[in-house]
Amino acid sequence: NFNISADFMPNAECVSDLLKKEGYNVSFLGGANLNFAGKKAFLKTHSFDNIIGKSYFQKKYPENKHDYNKWGLRDRPLFEYALNDYLELAAKPNPFALFLLTLDTHAPGFPDPACTDKYQSIKNNRMLDSVHCGGQLIKEYIQNIRNSPYSNDTVIVVMSDHLAHKNPANYLLKKKLRKLMFMINMPSGEHQEVENLGSHYDIGPTVLSSIGFDNCQAFGFGRNM
Repeated sequence: NFNISADFMPNAECVSDLLKKEGYNVSFLGGANLNFAGKKAFLKTHSFDNIIGKSYFQKKYPENKHDYNKWGLRDRPLFEYALNDYLELAAKPNPFALFLLTLDTHAPGFPDPACTDKYQSIKNNRMLDSVHCGGQLIKEYIQNIRNSPYSNDTVIVVMSDHLAHKNPANYLLKKKLRKLMFMINMPSGEHQEVENLGSHYDIGPTVLSSIGFDNCQAFGFGRNM
């Protein structure tokens, strides 16, 4: 039970450990409870310098009660906070890795009240509205980074942590081959679609290779895609 464990596989070497060895500042921002599924134990065990979750935001911004859903802090204020963090980290000489975990698209869907542009093809589906609005927030966040003076030194990775659980859009998901989202946004804007089959194991070496780690064709069970 990783919820009650003080550490999380301390003998394993993770991407965050490699980054730390290379002088990176490694930070995590998430709107949910850090103790969920042993998340805090993992982050503390594997070289994260800064770890921020739901309790931090509740203490720092107690007046913003409308910024929360069932899981924790909504994505919009999380991205706003993360952008400030990004700008502060990017202004420093050391390299950094800033990890974000979003919440609004968790089942059954928590569309942002501030998002007035709903999903048009199918009306009144909170899951589809959440994904549609969440996509806009991610787009805005990436654009803000790309419009910053630090864009040329920044690689952005967007990925899903797992396939969707049961939700109001299940009937649509069952009609198609289900895939995990994984995208690397490079400063150059160069576009390449990779058709190689992969899994979560392969994300680590693929990302490390994209940011200049040499000899990273394999990492554990993963392979550079």
